[in-house]
Amino acid sequence: ANPWWSTPLMPIIFLMSAIVSGIALLILLYIAAMKIRKHAIDHKCLQSLAHYLWIFLILDVTLELLEIISMKYASREDIDIINRLLSDKIGFTFWGVQLTLGILIPFILLLMVNFIKKRDTLKMIMISISCIFVVIGVFAMRWNVVIGGQEISKSLVGTLTYVPVFFSQEGVLPAIIIFMLPFIILRVVTAILPPWKDMEEETQKLK
Repeated sequence: ANPWWSTPLMPIIFLMSAIVSGIALLILLYIAAMKIRKHAIDHKCLQSLAHYLWIFLILDVTLELLEIISMKYASREDIDIINRLLSDKIGFTFWGVQLTLGILIPFILLLMVNFIKKRDTLKMIMISISCIFVVIGVFAMRWNVVIGGQEISKSLVGTLTYVPVFFSQEGVLPAIIIFMLPFIILRVVTAILPPWKDMEEETQKLK
């Protein structure tokens, strides 16, 4: 089995990162929708979502670090190839993008939001930046897991170089299509069941 994929924490980490990125995308979608439709943002709701994002971010980074520590603590025969992978092949995307940009910086920004009084606009900007970084970090995590695993040779004596192609079944084009599908589905669903109807009716009554 591939040592980079066959860890007991991998399914839990994937699930936790999905929760983290889902909350981050929900926050970004809410802010964008309110700005486009020129409605007032519920800052209390926004900060509540940011608080949940901060909590799940802590759980996510804890699991990811536990996975790396358990790999090194186990001292298996394949630990050398894991060390080479983390220091060379995916060193930048793992330590730089996934952990620093995707977890550490958002963690600090969201922590600062909890201590800032009033100044809702500044909080919204900090939360938005945190969410963007979180989404980038989760993408880097998926990249490191999928591409990193394919760069380990089956003999476990060295690393390979994986270059994704554009038109294949697992290439760049299908990835772009899959990435766009949720937004297309969301657009169709909101056209059939508009979530803003009650809000617009309340606005008209106030006028």
